[in-house]
Amino acid sequence: MKKRKIGLIVVAIAILTMGIGGCSKEKIVIVDTNVQDSKNIGVNISEETINLKTDDNTDYLPRYFDGDKICGTVRLSSGGIIENGTEEYPILGIMKKDIYTLESDGSIKVTDREPMFYNWGITESKGIVVDDINAMIESDNSNDIYYYDDKIGEKRKLVKTYSLDNEESIGRREGETQMIEGQSEFAYTMLNERECEVRESKMSGEGKISGEDKLLNLQILGVNNGEKYEYKGTEILPIGDIVYSKITDKFYAIDVKGKLYNVEMKDNEAKFIEVDNIDIKWLDSINEGSVSVNNNGEILIFNKLDYGQVLTIIYNPKTKKTTYINKGNDENTRILEYFTEGNKVILEKKTSDNNDEIYVGELKDNYIKVYTKLDVEKEEEEYSGFGTAIMNDDGKKMLVSQRISKPGNEMKPDKRYVYKILTFN
Repeated sequence: MKKRKIGLIVVAIAILTMGIGGCSKEKIVIVDTNVQDSKNIGVNISEETINLKTDDNTDYLPRYFDGDKICGTVRLSSGGIIENGTEEYPILGIMKKDIYTLESDGSIKVTDREPMFYNWGITESKGIVVDDINAMIESDNSNDIYYYDDKIGEKRKLVKTYSLDNEESIGRREGETQMIEGQSEFAYTMLNERECEVRESKMSGEGKISGEDKLLNLQILGVNNGEKYEYKGTEILPIGDIVYSKITDKFYAIDVKGKLYNVEMKDNEAKFIEVDNIDIKWLDSINEGSVSVNNNGEILIFNKLDYGQVLTIIYNPKTKKTTYINKGNDENTRILEYFTEGNKVILEKKTSDNNDEIYVGELKDNYIKVYTKLDVEKEEEEYSGFGTAIMNDDGKKMLVSQRISKPGNEMKPDKRYVYKILTFN
């Protein structure tokens, strides 16, 4: 087992600016990175590398830690859906039925347990899910929302989500259903409409603009008490996310441009009250999955698409103080994942030869402390990319998967997976 510890010294230059004619404050932190030996980084990290041993047409999807065991599901890398399944892949002909554990030698071992759902986007042992597998075979239950807990075998239907069907072909529909960050007793399901360009044909020039940017529907759901609160307004931009802050004991909705609303829930209705406008700088728009909250109750907005110079925005809803963590001028860096447990972050830096360098660190008050670079051995013609990541409940153990590929047939790519298991002591 080969272990390496490579870290980054993060040079943070803090610039405090005062708003003219007012008392608002911004703290801007510029982050530059230099790879250095990391013997004294202040955290002891052990690293284990596992090279997955499966055939070329099999993908292992890690979902969660169960103690020291890594649990996941198995699917085909390519192939069509078979409604009644096959003997080897009984779930639509593309997924195996049971939960598998990842072993230290790179093999996968079948267990006597089955997951509550087979959606391959699941990376937690419990939460909210839309029954996407049934949607593939046009089941009547395809829009059902469930709460699930794989570890205890629980599965409960809540309500239906909003359909993405757009019979009038007006704009583009975007739906999202998830737990509310910061408050696991509540979830939401929503439907946004986005303006888009419509062309008569692929050969035509400029098209006409269809639809507008707005929130169409929203429900906030009590996961355990059956409560349901519906938004009935019409004048709100698309919502990027809904979070809860323990600093103020309030729910907040953030639209795609950074306008912040307090969400009041009463008499089965969710009402939006504007409280602030967060300057999102060069991000242009707040995208799906880019908002979270930390254990202090501060709202976090991450750059997940590598737009502009800002890497992370930290907003305190009580003081309305905003902190910006920026990247260096020459860096193509973005945030891939954030874990509330331990404030851990995974970053990706695009290199000049189109490879992805993966770093793991910790989000501090006004900078990101990077602990290690996840190096993988690969041949000259191979290139690497981020796969997925999971964290255990106490924030002490993390798995990061990287996909190593060779250029070739996109329908049947030449690829392999390398897993890094990090233990923070």
